[in-house]
Amino acid sequence: MKNTSVVTRAVYSGESDALSRKGEAFEKGWTLTPERLQLMQDNYIPSLKSQRYKEFDIYILLGDADRPILDLDWGDLNLVPLYTKGRNINEFCRESLPRTRVQSRLDTDDRASPGWLHYPNWLADREEADTFLVHFEPLMEDRKGLLYYHPMYHNKQNKPSCFISLVQKGRKKMCIHQDWHTRMHKKVKKVFWLNPGYTFLSIHGENKSSSRHSRDKRV
Repeated sequence: MKNTSVVTRAVYSGESDALSRKGEAFEKGWTLTPERLQLMQDNYIPSLKSQRYKEFDIYILLGDADRPILDLDWGDLNLVPLYTKGRNINEFCRESLPRTRVQSRLDTDDRASPGWLHYPNWLADREEADTFLVHFEPLMEDRKGLLYYHPMYHNKQNKPSCFISLVQKGRKKMCIHQDWHTRMHKKVKKVFWLNPGYTFLSIHGENKSSSRHSRDKRV
């Protein structure tokens, strides 16, 4: 097991996400639609292949219907499927997710810059605090590659977005899904709020968090 992990959920049980597959396959495994799979292949996977920090494993949280996801072009990436089998994501992770020094969240339809995983590891080697959170403020990106500031994620008084890394250098008591990402800052004494540029949230309009809003501004 490497000291850094990327944790991604590909299971959306009971949630109102239009990109989660409905019908028989949805009920059996909560797998992803072809649209979400394509975003995963086009955005998520290439950004992980391009990471400058190479010592990481990908823990992908699945229901049961995993084949379309495992059949994507992962190249040399080390993929570790974990099967939730209908259990609550946070409860499952608290019990079953391996603890690494750095745990970083990335959703199936989003991407990160090449220095994304390097930063929390660099910080872990320099920061005295044993446990802390790194929040990567995202830019929103549409299908044409245009970027937007999203005020919801650019106010440090707001709750963290899903683009977070949990660093634990000593005893590793928590997992990145210890609680909902909007409450993870309450689990640690120190949070580093990074400026935009490391993470990119895809605009596809299939759920509220991935839609354009009136206050969004072009970069």
